[in-house]
Amino acid sequence: MEKLRSDVISSIRGCLISTKGKIPLRQLEKDYKLLLGERIPYQKLGFKRLEDFIDTVPTVVLSEQNGELFVDAKMSQKSAHISEMVCKQKTEKKKVFRNNLPPPRFSSLPKSNWRPKYVQKNTSYQTTSRPAAVSHNQFVDRSSYRAPSVPSKIVIPESSTFGKHQKKSDLGSRLQSKTEAPSIHSMHANHHNSTQNGASTRDNHEIANSNTRLLRRPDFSAYQTEATNTKAKPEVGTTPNGFTSTRISIRQKMSEISLDRDSGNSSPISEYGQQITNGGGNTSPPKFVNEFSPNIALVDRILAPKVVPPPTATGNPMVDLKNFAEFYKLGEVESNTKRVKTKQNQLWTCLIKVGVKHTYNSYPEEFADSVSAEKYCAKEALKDLEKIYGRRKSLLLSGEREILERIPPMLEKHNNGIWVWQLQEDYTDKYNEQLPTDWLKIIDSSPCIQVEKFQDSHVIKHCRPEDTLQKGGLQGTFMHISNVSVPSNTVQLSADGSVQAEVTCVMAANEVWCRQCNTQESKQHIETMGRMELYYGINYASLKPDNITKNCYYAAQYDASWYRVRVLEINDAEVTCFLIDFGEEIAIPKKDIYQLKREFAISQAQAFVCRLVGLEVLYEFSASSEILQEMLSYKQVQLELAPDAAVENDLCLPVYMYDLDGKSINEQLITLLSIESASPVISKDGMANEVYVSNIESNGDVYVQVHSHGYDVLLARLEELEAEVMTNAPTHLVSPITKLNSNGVTYLAQYKTDRHWYRIQIIDWSPKEDLAQIYFLDYGNTDVVNVNEEIMYPLHKLDDVMNQYPPQAVRMRMELETIPDNFVDLATKAMPGDQPVLMRLTGKELDGLPSAEFFRRDPDGGLFCVNMSITMEAKLKKESLNGNVASQRKKLHFDNSNVPSGGKLSCPVLPEMGNYLMVHVPFAVNPYNFFVQPFESQDKLNGMMEKLQERYKDVLYSPLTIDQIIPGNIYASKFDDGHWYRTTAIKVINPASISVFYCDFGYYSTLTVQQLIPLDVEFMELPYQALKAKHAGIKPKQSKWTMDDCDYFKQLVEKKSFYSVLLSKEKDELYDSDFVLSLMLVDTSSTDDKLIAKELIDKGVAVKG
Repeated sequence: MEKLRSDVISSIRGCLISTKGKIPLRQLEKDYKLLLGERIPYQKLGFKRLEDFIDTVPTVVLSEQNGELFVDAKMSQKSAHISEMVCKQKTEKKKVFRNNLPPPRFSSLPKSNWRPKYVQKNTSYQTTSRPAAVSHNQFVDRSSYRAPSVPSKIVIPESSTFGKHQKKSDLGSRLQSKTEAPSIHSMHANHHNSTQNGASTRDNHEIANSNTRLLRRPDFSAYQTEATNTKAKPEVGTTPNGFTSTRISIRQKMSEISLDRDSGNSSPISEYGQQITNGGGNTSPPKFVNEFSPNIALVDRILAPKVVPPPTATGNPMVDLKNFAEFYKLGEVESNTKRVKTKQNQLWTCLIKVGVKHTYNSYPEEFADSVSAEKYCAKEALKDLEKIYGRRKSLLLSGEREILERIPPMLEKHNNGIWVWQLQEDYTDKYNEQLPTDWLKIIDSSPCIQVEKFQDSHVIKHCRPEDTLQKGGLQGTFMHISNVSVPSNTVQLSADGSVQAEVTCVMAANEVWCRQCNTQESKQHIETMGRMELYYGINYASLKPDNITKNCYYAAQYDASWYRVRVLEINDAEVTCFLIDFGEEIAIPKKDIYQLKREFAISQAQAFVCRLVGLEVLYEFSASSEILQEMLSYKQVQLELAPDAAVENDLCLPVYMYDLDGKSINEQLITLLSIESASPVISKDGMANEVYVSNIESNGDVYVQVHSHGYDVLLARLEELEAEVMTNAPTHLVSPITKLNSNGVTYLAQYKTDRHWYRIQIIDWSPKEDLAQIYFLDYGNTDVVNVNEEIMYPLHKLDDVMNQYPPQAVRMRMELETIPDNFVDLATKAMPGDQPVLMRLTGKELDGLPSAEFFRRDPDGGLFCVNMSITMEAKLKKESLNGNVASQRKKLHFDNSNVPSGGKLSCPVLPEMGNYLMVHVPFAVNPYNFFVQPFESQDKLNGMMEKLQERYKDVLYSPLTIDQIIPGNIYASKFDDGHWYRTTAIKVINPASISVFYCDFGYYSTLTVQQLIPLDVEFMELPYQALKAKHAGIKPKQSKWTMDDCDYFKQLVEKKSFYSVLLSKEKDELYDSDFVLSLMLVDTSSTDDKLIAKELIDKGVAVKG
């Protein structure tokens, strides 16, 4: 379905790119059918109306004017259509993901100091919705961060040495009004939220400035006294309590031990602007320990070690399990036993659920009674839970201050919220302390925390305090909450503002996914993934999810390895997953999706997304670049943040990328991608290509150019080279040119006609080797020059990059039955070099060259086929040379006011007046206006119609232009029923309005010039069959024929055969060139003959007249 949508959009753009401005939607439908031979399949894509589908295409603009819908192609980089075509031609490579990283060997050599001359800003660099739809929030962690200085997610400290090449005033203007350290909520802005339909999007970070509303700090006045210095002085008359000081030291040490095991769950900034972790993973003590002078009695009460005794074993596994669950707040314990019937006897199994997380089953063990099954299952459950929770029996309980300080940064990185049970366990792992029983009540007092009851538990989420709806205002607004939540990625910058990383997924130059190397977090993640492989390799069968939910986290098996994924889309048999540690999106069978255990969800998502600065004009093309893939995929690189290149709402980190030797990858890619983008790409799957014709040869060869970004770069550089050689000629590069040393060499030479310089190659020599035929690589034309008189510079010595650019002229063969002598003149007239044309490959080859059809729009916007137009012109010229057509044209040319409905076709032979004429009535309006066909020629008409359908069944477009439509000429056209009919052109109004008459069946209509096809001569032999008629001997009972009269007459005669008496032949009052037969119809189909006139009189429709 996605491929069909991509093909349809590509074809629609192909129809639009050759137009100047918008066109009516109905015109787009006609052009699409002309080019592709079918209607736009919007219904197959799930849409009821074409406009609904067009409205979902981001590269097409739909508008309304005077009640009519118009469409227009949204202008983008010139490489857009090339990207679409290249994507179709690229072969899908098998994706390989590596969980284990080899140790990087970064060079100690200094990095390149390359910077782009110009960075395009104030624009959107996003070509797809992937970064917004699949990425986690990205934080940039750097020591002593205090204030942001650039847009997006990047936070730069005022004291940092990074980015000092900026003007001081620029940075200072954003920091002048900051008198205190911002809270964490001013450092990080909107978080990853869901759209109403469940599709995941990500809000972008805001810049903290003087107007940013700072959060109030939790009130610690109860825990502190007034202090004038950093170190608080004890009150007079009091003595510090040594035991309390010891407790403070113990608590601080416990926190430090825990922080050393940080798995990336912490925010880069603490609640009070104090750094928690830096690039090296070291820790700083909580700020309140150093700054506040503790009230000894209160601290003694708050920080006293509260050792909670574990439950005492009773010997009853079920009772012990319930006590254990109550003690550790795991939720209710539910036990269900089930009887299993076998051939020999009845056995029992037991299923026990502990809260919402833990489920245990006695299967495959089976027991003779339910009590034994329950006892066994409870014992196994207790054994497993003690491994997880038992080690926490004697942990200290955290105080209110620690809870309010530590939990908000942890929640920030869980974009969609987290279950309270997971937060409790993560908290204990991180800080080596337990949360008290009332911790939810404590944390709910924070303005940035939202707690919501969900199912049988609670979900806790970070929110913005200034958004009153987020805290208690909107219930049930969470996204799907998975069993576990994986924290977002934190990019840890080193002292020089760089990070060592491995590229894991390359979508485009503005969407490069990486993961960090050589950090404590990355090392722990590798160990975790190793344990995950072992664990799931053994226990996967018991980890099947009850159901798979969109936007939730799971473990997935792909290519015999295990990965952490987030579900994006759910189809019948497959699940589209985002690999959170790689940035890749793949489809995985549902059977390979499993629950993600909490112990494997602790480490943060490893993948973060960045874009390469300086390649902005190449972003769109790079999405289909093979060079980019080969150069970056799974390469170990060094990234340097580029704060000057950051733009508002930037979803990707702007970076300079270096290889292991310190060379700038950005700089290398600019050259390589420019060359690659200049390779003319022609779609070979029948799709339309926008091209410019640069040269036409008399043998039917047509040279075309694709005006891509690379083409524009080439022209610009050639202009620079021309200016250089004209100003300061590099005569030292000139040397004698011979047949031997010129083979395969590209030169810069001057064209005699316009005196400009172009890239050429020598393709042939005269016997004396004084004259040479040169070929212009970018245009396809040739010339003969005297090599001794011409100055030609070897391009590889002048500019090696320009020497590597591929030739821009692509040679095609126009598909024609015969090549007319004046082909060059006809083709040049139809396809001027300064105007784009549409070209479609036919899939055939002529003399080893691809055969092509060309289309162009006439001045009125109509699309016509150049091939057919040239063929028709050639035939007319050939006939005129034989002396046949000139006289026929003179004889058969009618003006718009004197055209018989039968055109230049002959009239059927009619009997003498008063004789019988057997007729068939194909169409009737009323008794004075109906059409008849001679019954005796019905077989000939049917035979001719069958041949007509066969001859024109593959015709998709018209070669005609408006000046080739001659009133009175007979054409072929397809009616609404899908059949072809002979059609007379009656009056030409404009290309979109030509009055026609279906001369064999009696219909008048209005068609466009694109709907009229030249009619082959063999179909001109049969006279026109539709004769105008009126019924004689009657007149309307009323003053005129009523609607009911018309309906009754139609029902009586239409599509039936009759005997008639030809009474007279009268002149048509409406059409001077036509006549009307006056007939008396007789129905002989039954035993008794029926006069139609009598039937009408008896019915009260008519009277004798």
